[in-house]
Amino acid sequence: MMTGYTGRAYHIAGGDFTYQWIGGNNFEVRLTLYRDCSNPQASDFDDSIKVSVYDRVTNLRTDSCVMHVVQTDSLTLSGSGCVVPSGVCMQYGNYEKVLMLADNPHGYYIVWERCCRNSTVNNISFPDQAGMAFYAEIADPALHNSSPVFNSHPLPFICVEQFFKYGFAATDSDGDSLLYTLVDPLDGGHTSQFNPNPYSYTSFGNTPAYPEPGPFLPINWNAGYGLTNICGSSTPLIMNTATGEMEVLPDLQGIFAVAVEIREYRNGIYIGLIRREIEFTVIYCTDNTAPQLPPEYTGVANIEVYATDTISIDLTVIDENGDSIFVKRTGNIFANSVPVIVDPPYAVSPDTNGIDTLRTYFTWNTGCQHISATEYKVSYDATDNGCPLFLTDVGKLNIFVKEPPFIAKSNLLCIDLINDSMLSITRVSDTAYTERYFEKFILYRSLNGSAFQPYKTINDINPVLIIDSSAYNNRDNDYCYVLSAINNCNHEGLWSDTLCSVSHINTHKNYIESVSVTSENEITVKWEEFNDGPYARYEIYRVGADSTLSLVQSLSSYSEFQWKDYSVNTSTQSYCYAMINEDVCGNESDTSLIACSILLKGNADYYVNRLDWTSYINYRGGIGSYTVMRRGLTSATVFRDIAEITGSELIFFDRDMNKDDGIFRYVIKAVEGSGGNNATSLSNEIELHQQPIIFTPSAFTPNNDGRNDYFKAESNFITAFEISIYNRWGQPVFHSDDIASQWDGRDNNRAAPTGIYFYKIKYKGYDDLTFTEINGSITLIR
Repeated sequence: MMTGYTGRAYHIAGGDFTYQWIGGNNFEVRLTLYRDCSNPQASDFDDSIKVSVYDRVTNLRTDSCVMHVVQTDSLTLSGSGCVVPSGVCMQYGNYEKVLMLADNPHGYYIVWERCCRNSTVNNISFPDQAGMAFYAEIADPALHNSSPVFNSHPLPFICVEQFFKYGFAATDSDGDSLLYTLVDPLDGGHTSQFNPNPYSYTSFGNTPAYPEPGPFLPINWNAGYGLTNICGSSTPLIMNTATGEMEVLPDLQGIFAVAVEIREYRNGIYIGLIRREIEFTVIYCTDNTAPQLPPEYTGVANIEVYATDTISIDLTVIDENGDSIFVKRTGNIFANSVPVIVDPPYAVSPDTNGIDTLRTYFTWNTGCQHISATEYKVSYDATDNGCPLFLTDVGKLNIFVKEPPFIAKSNLLCIDLINDSMLSITRVSDTAYTERYFEKFILYRSLNGSAFQPYKTINDINPVLIIDSSAYNNRDNDYCYVLSAINNCNHEGLWSDTLCSVSHINTHKNYIESVSVTSENEITVKWEEFNDGPYARYEIYRVGADSTLSLVQSLSSYSEFQWKDYSVNTSTQSYCYAMINEDVCGNESDTSLIACSILLKGNADYYVNRLDWTSYINYRGGIGSYTVMRRGLTSATVFRDIAEITGSELIFFDRDMNKDDGIFRYVIKAVEGSGGNNATSLSNEIELHQQPIIFTPSAFTPNNDGRNDYFKAESNFITAFEISIYNRWGQPVFHSDDIASQWDGRDNNRAAPTGIYFYKIKYKGYDDLTFTEINGSITLIR
């Protein structure tokens, strides 16, 4: 059981081992230990401690020694003139010893364990039973290496909901590379956990044993905590692996254990490490608030620019408490950064300071050399000198420098042969070109099938007519041309289409995607878009049964890729169309394919509607299928698909009709098969009428046995109905105009006697103008 005496030892807050080579095989080892002195009854620093040195590979002990405390003092925990918050106190003690270590390619590790931690640590399970293991790995003494040394003592308290940044940065006198990592705190001191001073040297009584060899187990995190959530904050604690800078925005009050490991590399080879563990106390600070960067640059702001653009930002920082403000920027795009990762011109943003309100700026004239798939990172720290703790607001810029826009693919329209040695090439004047990022055009030329070679540089973005005055004998020699554009970072865009002098005839033959009946006596002809469309004249022809072409429309300066023909009778015939276009140089294209509208016809028979239609031809992907669409007069307000027919069938029988309707409207939709443009074409709309039908039984038995208890006229495709029933003396016994009505064999609420009765039925179908009347008799049997 833990005793009250043991409880007095709940004071260890962290520490770290470092070492320095002082000549030969001699190393001065230092342990800096931190204790929480906020509890006056907590035990003080041990005067002496026992440490062990082990082979790093074999875990065999090579040395043990006693280290003595040589210095103790209190940490400065607040700014000048500030009062330290209540309950916050931290002291440090330095233990030193010179060790002689034999050369050993394995290297060594040195370790000391100590109990106990504060019992109120939030993120460790049973912290008062979890000691600490202080640990460092020593390189082969033959390397004469000194470990990194932390640049400063920790600042062990943080303010709730205030951004905190602390540097675990260390200096390595050998110039080795350092890698900083957050790691699990180590659990130590368990071999004598009930003794408040395990592994501490005493001059009386039983001396505790030296620390045992590793491996050393990590502590157990409390539920909800871990390396990715050390403080339980919505913004987690993170560390910069290159600089050792830690940052966090804590949400919760409490004490949180943190451990950092610094690995040391020489020429890319790992040689040793040191660790520091520390407890951070998170408290509510009511006397100070952090200075504020502009809201748009607080947190992370993403900035995207094209290379050669200039970024210019003005930053105003305000401290509501009127404190001094110190703004520091970091990033690897400034001239004095270490390391600088870009070529000049560098970004400019001075570190500065002021009181109450401070203004600074960031500017960067980006260049083509700055194009990168990885963002450039710039960070601003705005720190005050307020009490009890200096507070910081942080803004981060992620700057993405992108390739300037590639100049759009040029559109060459046509070639005009001016004379035997001169020709002109017409280019579209495209507003997609952005002069800001335009450098030049390059015209490439090929002669009689040879490889294209740069022929002319054009620096003006505007001209649309390009002259080649050395195209000799251009009707026999085939001069071919392509054009490309270069942006201001000297990157070339896509080549244009190719134009040639011998084959200069307009090759932009149109493709009619669909011919579709889009309304009564209206057909829409839709053709495939192509680059020269807005600059061509379209001639649209109807094609006769003898394949003759009759011009029906000529369209100039026409930007749409469809046209409607209103001079048609879509219910009587199918219409076929073809197209020719003429480019701006007067060259006509070949005639397009011929495409025809679908003509739908049909007829109605008893309980079936038959549909027949003409085939749609010349889909690029062929006919995938036909869809039969129907709507009734009263049962549907829009056309619905009722059947899908294979592309080889041109007939359909509709037998599944709503018997309450009598008028049915149909449209056929052709659906293009795979490999095309997913086009569809609609037929004309037809209307078919089903004739009305009436059935009446000859007898019924209204005896309530559930069988044949009523007299009812069965009807289909009826829109109006009236029935009257009479006895043998001509007296009425039943009347209704409800098509769903039925006679139950009663007359004035009394059972009518067995016998013969007479009925008169009048009805109309959906296309009838007058009623049809039928008379008959019915036998009532009881």
